[in-house]
Amino acid sequence: MTFAKAIGAGPAHGLPLGIVGDGRVAAHFCHYFRLVGIPFRQWSRRSPAQSLAECQVILLLVSDPVIEELALRYPDRTRVHFSGSFCSPHVHGMHPLMSFGRELYSLADYERIPFIVEDPALFRKLFPRLANPCYPIGPHQKARYHALCAMAGNFTGFLWAKLLEELPASFGIPAEAAIPYLDRVCRNIGAAPINPESFLTGPIVRKDAGTVAAHLAALDGDPYRSIYEAFARIHLSND
Repeated sequence: MTFAKAIGAGPAHGLPLGIVGDGRVAAHFCHYFRLVGIPFRQWSRRSPAQSLAECQVILLLVSDPVIEELALRYPDRTRVHFSGSFCSPHVHGMHPLMSFGRELYSLADYERIPFIVEDPALFRKLFPRLANPCYPIGPHQKARYHALCAMAGNFTGFLWAKLLEELPASFGIPAEAAIPYLDRVCRNIGAAPINPESFLTGPIVRKDAGTVAAHLAALDGDPYRSIYEAFARIHLSND
């Protein structure tokens, strides 16, 4: 089968998508496809019974190290991965810019997810029923793009986990007490995407040296002290 024929034989023509994997991303996109009525078949090593023989578009929703290996099993198909940083001449990259938790989302939530893709025209051709925005990126840009996404999404999670663990453990304050604060921080960030500096607050931004020194003293012996110092250095060096 030629590459062009494989592309033309996707869900727009009634054939199901093939989904390889059964992790969180796979679970979310199986749910999303059900909500919008996109037919699919799913295969994983833990549940290999379902055949993908009739699927001409294969979504490899697996960890980066096994994408290439699994792609070799489908040499005559259009193969797609959702990794943010992985690049391959054999598999098309289409990254959903979203965090996927244990709970499934609503249709409105899924439709808001932007896709960062190597080929926007191919994305629209393969997924004509999806209303998601998509933006182009070059393969050489993906590692830095994904590093920034990981810092913004995952690293902030580490910091919030630290606060939510220490509030009850160190101060007897229920973790739930921080939720309104978290909610407002996220709202402030979401309200100012064009001018990120506008939502930054706190002693580092105010250049309150006394408070910063007190914070560092209080964090003495804590591995998170070096993180505080690093943020202070970065912000002050940008002024």
